[in-house]
Amino acid sequence: MRWRFLFLTLGFTFGFLGLIAHLFNLQIEQGNGYAVRAASQYEQSGALEPERGSIYFIDKKGDRVAAALNKEYTFAFAVPTEIQDVEEASENIAHILSLDVSEVRRKLSKPGDLYEVLKEKLDPVSIEALQRTHKRCVYTGK
Repeated sequence: MRWRFLFLTLGFTFGFLGLIAHLFNLQIEQGNGYAVRAASQYEQSGALEPERGSIYFIDKKGDRVAAALNKEYTFAFAVPTEIQDVEEASENIAHILSLDVSEVRRKLSKPGDLYEVLKEKLDPVSIEALQRTHKRCVYTGK
């Protein structure tokens, strides 16, 4: 009975050690090769960016009425760690975007913050003014 227990214990121990050695080989020694293969496959397949379909309701007359529109809006965001003078930037940005200066100052003063949305649904004039005056710390996206 004692020999069987010892044999089973050694069997499980060696099996577990073999599994650990195999995982070490896959993840540490061959990990870079697998990472390169995965990156290559991702690049070859291309990024999949599906478009959301339109949603319609039908009124009493049988006409389709749009319930949800697929419209992209431009928004402004700041990278507070890139801003040198928070006071001056807050006043300029608040003036361009028609926002409260204290609110913009609060968003830009967060220590270690890398991303802060300032305003959504920007008009073209505001976009152009931001890009002209704050190229290095305020960005726009869709």
